[in-house]
Amino acid sequence: MHGFRNIAFLLAASILISSCSVLPKSKKKQLDAKQKFEYDYYFLNGQKEKIIGNFELAAQFFQECIKLNPNEPQAFFDNATIFDIAGQPDLALKYAKEAYNLNRENYYYATFLSQLYQESEQFDEAIEVLSKTKKLFPDKMEIYFALAHNYILKGDYKAAITVYDEIESKTGISERVSMQKQRLYTQLNQWEKAEEELKRLIDAFPENPKYYGLLADLYAAQGKEQEALKTYREILKKYPEEPFIHLSLADYYRQKQMPDSSFAHLELAFFNPELDVDTKMQILLSFYTISENNEKYKQNAFRLIEIAKEVHPKEAKFYTIEGDFLYRDGKLKEALNAYKKAVKLEPDHYEIWSQITLIESELKMYKQVLEDAQKAIELFPNQAVLYYLYGVAAYQLKEYQKAIDYLEIGKELVVNNNNLLSQFYGALGDAYYAIGEKDKAYKNYDKSLQYLPDNVYVLNNYAYYLSLDNKQLEKAKEMAHFANQLEPNKPSFEDTYGWILYQLKDYKGAEEWIKRAIENGASKNGVILEHYGDVQYQLGNIEKAVEYWQKAKDTGNASKDIDLKIMNQKVVE
Repeated sequence: MHGFRNIAFLLAASILISSCSVLPKSKKKQLDAKQKFEYDYYFLNGQKEKIIGNFELAAQFFQECIKLNPNEPQAFFDNATIFDIAGQPDLALKYAKEAYNLNRENYYYATFLSQLYQESEQFDEAIEVLSKTKKLFPDKMEIYFALAHNYILKGDYKAAITVYDEIESKTGISERVSMQKQRLYTQLNQWEKAEEELKRLIDAFPENPKYYGLLADLYAAQGKEQEALKTYREILKKYPEEPFIHLSLADYYRQKQMPDSSFAHLELAFFNPELDVDTKMQILLSFYTISENNEKYKQNAFRLIEIAKEVHPKEAKFYTIEGDFLYRDGKLKEALNAYKKAVKLEPDHYEIWSQITLIESELKMYKQVLEDAQKAIELFPNQAVLYYLYGVAAYQLKEYQKAIDYLEIGKELVVNNNNLLSQFYGALGDAYYAIGEKDKAYKNYDKSLQYLPDNVYVLNNYAYYLSLDNKQLEKAKEMAHFANQLEPNKPSFEDTYGWILYQLKDYKGAEEWIKRAIENGASKNGVILEHYGDVQYQLGNIEKAVEYWQKAKDTGNASKDIDLKIMNQKVVE
């Protein structure tokens, strides 16, 4: 809605217009005493409701004013501002035109109408209003700038330049006007005039090196390489400590495909503490984009980061982007170290804490996750992700009740994120199952799948636990099959499906799927090897069953019944 940015201006303008007798007034309809009382009542209440934000009611009051006196422009203007705020540009324009037509000498009516014309891309109409208003208020430079801007939007660059010339004749040479004229001359391919504008700026402000650099850039853009290089060198000689000159030279040599020379000037710019942090960060972000598959650019980026850290040792941003580069390269421990340095400098930065706890989770540093997630939660108590990471870490450390406590709190903080809610409920399902509260576990799994039906890990875990409990096996079978469709060739998922078939006494099917799991990387997984032994027993392959039970035992990760199975050469019922 275009009008929101103008609320303060519009309210001030409407109050000023209604209260200051020195402003031009339209010829008013003569109202009798009763009508005047009614008009004042509606108008004052309209102003009150408008100020407190009750725009619909305010518009109704102003409409009553218009009915009583359609020749008074103020109520039209107030309704125009309200409809602009409400995002109804057609009605805003209708009322603004009425106000302007009733009083064309009012500065606020005219400029507001021109703004609405501009926003609706009726540039000719905006230009007409501004041109007339400029004659009435020849000293208000904002009208000239608005007029020039509308000419630019229309594509009439020559007319815009003429307006800028008028401004310059009244205020003298300035960067704002000269730079606009230079850009417009460039758009018109009038390169000599563009050069003249920059030279005039140099003459007016000879101590500002930026204009020399812009002139050199303009030469380079035209292919005038000798003039450009000569100008760059003159600037460098005159302003050897000016960092932006080095940036211009870096860009010049980059375009000339001289990367070493380009990077040398980037280094010089980065060594200069006068080059602001945000500019350096923008350059590093551009390197992040182009360096992913280019080792040379990557090396250069790390070199610039090291320089930036040296020059700005207390700036967290450079450690953060260093962490981003390292994380992208899979160097998790190094990235974690960089992020921790960043958060030490800037502890109230949520994204850094989030990245730290995420990496610690990836590295299975669960005790560290608990410590750092707790610190982060104290700083950002409403960030659901932190509770999730804490809960998952607590579960991995077998601190199940602590996991449940944090997950239950965290899920209430999730807003408009079904994916995250599904993860919360899935983790709660795992934690409740671990403490033996199976009904709560299954309810949470069901809730998880309501939010994200293809949550593959919940599908697998839910199905596996149902198979262990030998209940709802058809439902378990359906979920496990879906999980294998979503992520084929995953040994744990294949084993789950195979074990469900086992429970359904489909031993040949179970053999096929559990064998797949072993072939796909589970040849040293004690649970899966034991399952395969059980399947072989049910198929009557006793010798093979004992062989796989022994393999399962050798892994150290078999069930407590494994010795009985081997000794008795039979499944323990």
